[in-house]
Amino acid sequence: MEGLNLLMVLRLQLACMCFTVAIAIPFLTIKRTANFANTLFRFVLLFQVISLIFDMITVYTVNNLDVVPPLLNRVFHIVFIYALCCFTFFTFIYVRQLALGDDRGKKMIVILGIPAALSIVAVTFAPLGYAEADITNYAVGVGASIVYVVVGIYIAAMIFYILRYWAKIDAEKRRIMLIALLSESCISVVQLFIPTLLVSGLGTTLITLAVYLTVENPDRVLRELYYNEKLSVESAKKKVEEIAYIDALTGIMNRRQFMKLASELFEEIKLVKGDAYVIIFDLDHFKSVNDTHGHKTGDNVLKCAVERVQKSIRQSDLFARYGGEEFVLFIYDKDKINIEMYAERIRSAININNMSFDDGISLSVSASFGITHINNANDLEDALNIADKALYEAKDAGRNRAVVA
Repeated sequence: MEGLNLLMVLRLQLACMCFTVAIAIPFLTIKRTANFANTLFRFVLLFQVISLIFDMITVYTVNNLDVVPPLLNRVFHIVFIYALCCFTFFTFIYVRQLALGDDRGKKMIVILGIPAALSIVAVTFAPLGYAEADITNYAVGVGASIVYVVVGIYIAAMIFYILRYWAKIDAEKRRIMLIALLSESCISVVQLFIPTLLVSGLGTTLITLAVYLTVENPDRVLRELYYNEKLSVESAKKKVEEIAYIDALTGIMNRRQFMKLASELFEEIKLVKGDAYVIIFDLDHFKSVNDTHGHKTGDNVLKCAVERVQKSIRQSDLFARYGGEEFVLFIYDKDKINIEMYAERIRSAININNMSFDDGISLSVSASFGITHINNANDLEDALNIADKALYEAKDAGRNRAVVA
């Protein structure tokens, strides 16, 4: 590699390193809430720093093979690729958690980590390449190629999760993550066609920044409330709890809190062989309401529907906004209710013709329901998937009805 080009690459990598450290220092030095997202980001930071360090080292070794032993050059490249692979894997788990709105990634880490593990094995035993630094012959061996394919698969999967759960992810967060992932994809393509450019560190730095900007940080919110709004410590803490667990628009619990409480209840009820149901419902043709009358009217429809549901359910039922116009109920059937009649009561409460709002708009609103008993599922995630399929059956059958799976 030419001296000027080498110097530019090292400057870029050093700039990425400084930027990453600037993110890491405040994040790691301030006490934070112990949650899954924060833990994942610590791993992302760790492997980002390691990959950048060894990326810079390998730039030197691959350009000085006359003085660097080949074995040492290989070891440095292996550590770099290990770190890159782990960085991508933990970022993928974070994006999956962001999309699904809970910590189900914990249970799936082993399974989802199989491609990463296979990549590490490939790097360890297969030829890496990188044996020559000549611009026209910067070859990548089998081991490194496998890793880059796996990294590409993980990035594609992250983009898929964001697009698949687009409506359920906070608008700002999904934009930030998608821009970073698409930027990394473009950088990877450029790197593929111009191997000597060595700009992969820029892509991982952009992703690190995106995770930092989207990771839940109740502690930062607490400080802002305390210093900017001059609230007392206790009032600020109470406000933070509301932000963390309550849906801001409707005032009911959010998806994150629902998953936490319903998961615990699910396991307890399964142990005692009790009865419980999961209901998922959403408002029919809600997108057309937003498109025709605007988001303000759409928000009013959601709030009105929630108020009607709250009057129709029991205090013991868990009721949450699952995402967008979709809602979820976890019903512990201690009173031996008829679940179909119960769902029908909720559906009827929502199904009001000519629902009027303060802005003078009058609309007809209905909802479709998917229902399942927890005995049909292995865990809460499974029950939600079954209920979701039943919801789509209700839609296919003409909407404004309930289907029990």
